[in-house]
Amino acid sequence: MPLGAGMVLALLAIAQFAQRRTTLQTDRVASSLVSGGVFALSRNPMYLAIMLALSGEAFCLGTLSPWLAPAVMAPLLHCYYIPAEEAMLLEAFGDEYRRYQAKVRRWI
Repeated sequence: MPLGAGMVLALLAIAQFAQRRTTLQTDRVASSLVSGGVFALSRNPMYLAIMLALSGEAFCLGTLSPWLAPAVMAPLLHCYYIPAEEAMLLEAFGDEYRRYQAKVRRWI
């Protein structure tokens, strides 16, 4: 169930980026702030999707070692990738992004 949910969430988020014609590349400044749809529920639905998919896969495999992937990935995303992206978004969108941050949680 989490694996499928992660895949659906990722596809919805990617579709919203495509609809707004903004980049998926995390090292590039977005041309548009996407804040509707799944982005109204989480500021990082793609990262949430990755965590769901990794956890779902680990659960399906039924052993402990696959749980290493989500255990390593979650702190990397939370402490490294997300803060870097948020800094770029603050620089690009200023108060608009601050209002979005105040309304929508980082994860869920």
